[in-house]
This record gives sequence, C-alpha cells and structure tokens, in this order.
Amino acid sequence: MSILQSLVNAYDRLPDAPPFGFSSEKIGFAISLNDDGSVAHVIDLRTGDGKKKQAVFMQVPQAVKRTVGIASNFLWDKSSYVLGVTAGEGKRTYKEHEAFKSRHLAELEGQTDIGLMAFRSFLSAWQPEHFVAPLWPDDMKDQNIVFVLESERRRDIYLHDRVETKILWVKQAGDGSEPQSICLVTGEMSSVARLHPSIKGVWGAQSSGASLVSFNLDSFTSYGHEQGDNAPISEGAAFKYTTTLNRFLEKNSSGACDNCTRRLASLNENSSYSVARISGARVVSVGWAGLHNSSLVCKPSEAAINQRLSSISALSTRRRAC
Repeated sequence: MSILQSLVNAYDRLPDAPPFGFSSEKIGFAISLNDDGSVAHVIDLRTGDGKKKQAVFMQVPQAVKRTVGIASNFLWDKSSYVLGVTAGEGKRTYKEHEAFKSRHLAELEGQTDIGLMAFRSFLSAWQPEHFVAPLWPDDMKDQNIVFVLESERRRDIYLHDRVETKILWVKQAGDGSEPQSICLVTGEMSSVARLHPSIKGVWGAQSSGASLVSFNLDSFTSYGHEQGDNAPISEGAAFKYTTTLNRFLEKNSSGACDNCTRRLASLNENSSYSVARISGARVVSVGWAGLHNSSLVCKPSEAAINQRLSSISALSTRRRAC
C-alpha cells in the first residue's frame, strides 16, 4: 500500500473530518450581518490574551490553491480579499478585494436564501474606507474572516454552515468539469484533480503550503498531458490524503508526525522544483533538482497511523469537553 492509499484510508477514521469540498482553516474574526446586509457586530473569535491570541480552526469551503495569481475563497478569506484592507504595503489589495467581490456578486446573483442575500448586499455597499475603529479593530487586518447572520450568531451557525449555502457549494465543488480517468489511488473512474490541495505546517515551506504531488516543468509531462493528468488522482482521493496529512501536521496536534515534517522540510530546502513519478497506484520516486530517486516522505505503518488517529481522537474529545 502506498503512502497516498494509507492517507486516504486514514481519512475515513479521522474524528470530525471535514466533508468533501471543505477544509479546516484558521479563522480570526466573524462579521455578523443583519438581514438587510448592514453590520451588527464584528466578533473576535481568537483565543488567548494580548499578542498571544490564536485563531480558531473552523471547517469552511475548501481554500483555493494560490501561487502567484489572485483567487478568492468562497464566503471567507483574509481581510485584503474580504474588506480590501491589510496591515502591509498592499500592492495587490485592490485587485484581491475586487476578485472576492466580483466572484460573489456573480455567483450569488438570483439566490433567494436570506443569508446569501444579506452577504451580497453587504458586498455591494462595502468600501474599504468604512474600515474605521472602534467597530473595525486594527487586529482584524490580515486575519481570515467569516460571516454570520445576527439571528444565528448565538447558535454558532455561520453563513457557510447554512443548509442552502452548503448545497450551493457542493454543486460548485463537484461540478464534474474536470476530465475523468482511472484514479491511481482508488482504481475507480472519477474526475481528475488538476492541482492538489496544499500541505501546510511543513518546516521550511511557504506559509501557503507545499505540494506532495506536482508537475511544474514541461520536462516532467508526457503524451501532451498537463498538471495532474500526468498521474491521474481523483479529486476525492486528493482531498482525502491532503486533509489527513494536514490534520497530522496541525500545530499543537498530538497527531503531528515530526519525522515526516523534517523529511519534507529537508527536501524543500534543497530543491527548486518537484514532481512525483507514479506507476500504477504506487509512488515510486521523486525527481528534484540536485536530488535523485529521493524518498518523498517516510511511509507510516498502519500501527503508526492508528496510534496518531487515536491521539487525535482523544485530543478532540478533550477539546469538546472543555
């Protein structure tokens, strides 16, 4: 069994695993909206005191994969996208906010759900100049932000949690527009993931995450295929293995695998590009600039995976008890 198969199988045993199309992300603030789209409250969701405040993990529509381009998440994002404000120089802030705004105004047009209508009204009226204390705290800049209806705020039902919103997002996430092929992990015919979700928490990698499987030079492609078509892995399998590995690598998670993280970091520091060569349903090797036939990551045994799953389950139980 390859490491990807092991991680896919481990997903089904993860406690509180996000469903397909969703991911666990760090969220710092929530904007509470009245039904007409006006702002009722701005809520700081972070835990801790002073400068040690930490954003909380929340299941939201899966993050888009960003490289150098501008791409908006659905119903949440960092402040430069959502509000057009940032603590930094912000050379692209205007374009990022316009991308967030134009995407949602277009995709939510004609929606009759009260939550989505309120959100659309907020975006239509919002201007970055409105970001003024005390309603809008400076700490909010560069934090990830979600939305909630004021009538549902005390029940912790955020806009992305509403039934109508989930139905809309699942349709978008699984629209079947990607070409189909036999998945090298599951052996089933399914839509192929062109790009795989990023792996976060890898030492030495960018904060946006690292790729476990990627094809980023023409010399790595064959038969005219592009990106993920060179080693077809289904969108479902890609989602599962990345979700599991991200869970193992979460900060302060008892499921983190230090050995795996160190190996990934070591390869990242000594490489300028990477591509996984896959044969059948098995990861064979990785070609790196300056590194040849290197092992991708340590292959966890079933016992090691079960041990980490048990640790995560126990940790989740303690968190719920609190």
